[in-house]
Amino acid sequence: MDFENDKTRKRWFKKHSKSDFTKYIKIGSKINWSYWIVAKYCHLAEIRKTREADKFIERHRVELIKKINSAVEDIEKWNDAPSDLRILLVATSGSTKSFISHSLEVSDSINFYNKLGIIKEEPIDELLDTIDREQYLMRLYAQHTDEIDLNALYYNWAYAYYETIKHMNTIGDMDSWKAFKRFCMKSLRGTLPAREQIESSAAETIDHLEIDADVKNGFAHKFINLWLHLFISSAQYNRSLRLLLNSQDFPTERDLRQYEAGLEEAAEKQFDSCILLANLFQNEEIYPG
Repeated sequence: MDFENDKTRKRWFKKHSKSDFTKYIKIGSKINWSYWIVAKYCHLAEIRKTREADKFIERHRVELIKKINSAVEDIEKWNDAPSDLRILLVATSGSTKSFISHSLEVSDSINFYNKLGIIKEEPIDELLDTIDREQYLMRLYAQHTDEIDLNALYYNWAYAYYETIKHMNTIGDMDSWKAFKRFCMKSLRGTLPAREQIESSAAETIDHLEIDADVKNGFAHKFINLWLHLFISSAQYNRSLRLLLNSQDFPTERDLRQYEAGLEEAAEKQFDSCILLANLFQNEEIYPG
């Protein structure tokens, strides 16, 4: 990606008023917060942190349902919403409601069995269906935004990483393992943006939002840092996978344990960064009175 040329392009959101773009971001933050709260709960249940998972979801269960329903109501009431913003909000809110309903049911079950000492995992077919739905949303987002949008930059990496998960499910012998290694090296190459690209895109985004002048600098600092932390977690996913790919033969149990430990740490950082990013826009004090 040519960063110098990117700086001269007119950003997709600048065709919208600051008021409309701010409203879009505020509604989207409710959707994103709800999604990532459930995603973190799913992760805690899957890695069998049973007590932590219980405490986490019970602290947020009622609020996340209120938040996603509030977002849907906001979309319905926004009668004059620009068509592209409406398309994105309707698609993401609908998908997120389905994700919440299904994932809470699955993870509640997993956590229940965890308490009994029985390992239960989400069926791989259901996981792959979830990945397909999320990749569809990423493609839809790409159609209506631009390639240097912050979410688009993240989705560029996430889409490629999802492809590796899908490909991993096809491994059955040494030849398919070698093919998987080649696929990963090619697929993930160049999917993470440079720091200056993240900072530039974040600054442009903040500049087109109606944020109170007295808090704007401090808000921008938090916003940029959280996006940097998010991409650091993405890089950690990649590093964990590269370590696994260093195995000449099939990975050993030790290799897999190291890989899973790296993923666990990266996932926790990613979930927390995304939740905090969404929370930034829930504080009404940042907006002009």
